[in-house]
Amino acid sequence: MSSSTHSDNHAHTDTESEYTIFKTYFFLFLILFIIKRVAFNSLIFSEFSIRYFFGLEIVTVISIFLFVELLFKRKKLWGYLIFNLLSSFFFIFVIVYHNYYGTIPNYQVLLQFSEAGKLGESIGALLNPVYFLFMLDTVILVLLHKRIDLKTDIFSTIKPKKLFFSFLLFCIFSIAVPITHASEIAKERDKKIQGMGIINYQLASTYSQLFAEPVITDANQITNKLISETKGIKEIPNPELFGAAKDMNVIMVQLEAFQNFPIGREINGHEITPVLNQLSGESYYFTNFYQQISQGNTVDAEFLANTSLYPSGQFVTSKRYAEKEIPSLPRLLHGIGYETATLHTNDKEFYNRGEFYKALGFDRVYDKEFFGEDRTLLFGEIDELLYRDSINELVKLSENHTRFYAHYIGMSSHHPFKIPRDLQTLNLPNSYKGTLLGNYLQSIHYADSALGILVEELKKNNLWDNTLLVIYGDHFAIHSDTVQKKDRTMLEDFIGDTYTKQTMMNTPLLIRVPGVKGEKRDNLGGQVDILPTITNLLGVNLNSVHFGQDLLNVQPNLLPQRFYMETGSYINDQVIYSSSDSKILSLNGTSDGIEKSKIEEDFNKTLRLLEYSDLYLKNLPNR
Repeated sequence: MSSSTHSDNHAHTDTESEYTIFKTYFFLFLILFIIKRVAFNSLIFSEFSIRYFFGLEIVTVISIFLFVELLFKRKKLWGYLIFNLLSSFFFIFVIVYHNYYGTIPNYQVLLQFSEAGKLGESIGALLNPVYFLFMLDTVILVLLHKRIDLKTDIFSTIKPKKLFFSFLLFCIFSIAVPITHASEIAKERDKKIQGMGIINYQLASTYSQLFAEPVITDANQITNKLISETKGIKEIPNPELFGAAKDMNVIMVQLEAFQNFPIGREINGHEITPVLNQLSGESYYFTNFYQQISQGNTVDAEFLANTSLYPSGQFVTSKRYAEKEIPSLPRLLHGIGYETATLHTNDKEFYNRGEFYKALGFDRVYDKEFFGEDRTLLFGEIDELLYRDSINELVKLSENHTRFYAHYIGMSSHHPFKIPRDLQTLNLPNSYKGTLLGNYLQSIHYADSALGILVEELKKNNLWDNTLLVIYGDHFAIHSDTVQKKDRTMLEDFIGDTYTKQTMMNTPLLIRVPGVKGEKRDNLGGQVDILPTITNLLGVNLNSVHFGQDLLNVQPNLLPQRFYMETGSYINDQVIYSSSDSKILSLNGTSDGIEKSKIEEDFNKTLRLLEYSDLYLKNLPNR
């Protein structure tokens, strides 16, 4: 055979090989992934960067596909179908999660998927049938799999040398991406996710968690003095109201998704929260109080109020640290003769609460096993039965001359805010009925009226005048970043102002001290401050490490945020600072007097405080 003929055949083979690659499962599923990824991006982000997508995430996907090629020698189609199905579920989960929480979940949140089934109605309200189009290609391919003839192996279409170096390059790149971006996870998260890709974000988040280097490595260095110096506050040697509630019972009520803006307002001439309105006039009512939860949401609020520590930004605290012996309000009060109890109408295994409550040192846990299922809403008894069915337990303790601490977790105002018709007692205008805002106002009106039952029962059973009552909201109900335009318009008309993160994260705190008139307070506070404020009123010295401060005596304040605002974000007495985009939102409506150097200083303080808390929690002894 002549050399020219050989060259022609070789060229023909190369050309044929080039076209053969388009007849592989590799190419088919790569195109399907790209289509889905573009659709996903359009539902999450405001813009799409082809440069970033094809420069970063697509390389990671190709690396995954090459591993599929290696792992599935014969039934290659099913290997790709498994990946396709899992990625479709992943996209839908992230979209639904983002629709409510306004943030992209990391791998730790994804591991909580088992909890989702217990929030069926809430999740159902967030699902849009169009999301299931992500699954359509998988269904079609399964139905037609016998007619699909793409048997060619990707490795047979590329020369071995080129394949080896390409594969090596893909592997190095897919490893390098999470490493190089891991240090940037803490700030500008949404931009980084959009740039590096949603899959690379999960890899970078995992790497960051496993290999992050702390500034302080010795937990013994973390003291209350260090925390105060970092925050820039000074403890008062003789604080006001110290012991004002000495030897009293303590009842703390955590209200689900209870924001501050409806308190004191009316609609159609009717008060939305008449019980809280009444209580606010005889309590210390903190109007400038903010959530500080992380991905644990409601259980994080329980953790903050009882420990004055920050919840983990990477893990669900109630699961990660359930084996620890955590210094807490129930442990402190148990040590001076109190009986302590937590009351929650859901199953105590939800978010691992059964073990978590042991870590917090509660003596008694009342959950679904105690309350039953006579009248459930979402996943537990309605709030009025939570209060009514438990009052006898508190009476028994009181009759035994035992002081008690009871922590109630009200749940009836949980998303999707659908209260049974017979419990809908708020007279809404027709334009509000069936809307997000209308449903929300109806649900908190019910939660407020149920709270009134607790007040009545305490008075009836002679507990009212000897009980320190603390009421606070656990977290936002309506996210400022994901609320639909029509709902935002109605919401802003109702509150008479722009609906921002400040309004979203502002939850109420009321502290009623029998015999003390109380007053409305506008000094800055967060959920981490609840514990030191209570111990001051009880006249109990709080010597364990705590990151909050007594709101009745100590100012100024600095409230680190994480998860719902990117790590490094914070609220101080002047601004809400977002580290994701360096955005500054003034708390008093003006930017006068805000120094850039102060913003940077508090940003660095915030990172240190969060790191101190994480290290302290990590190094606590096991039970």
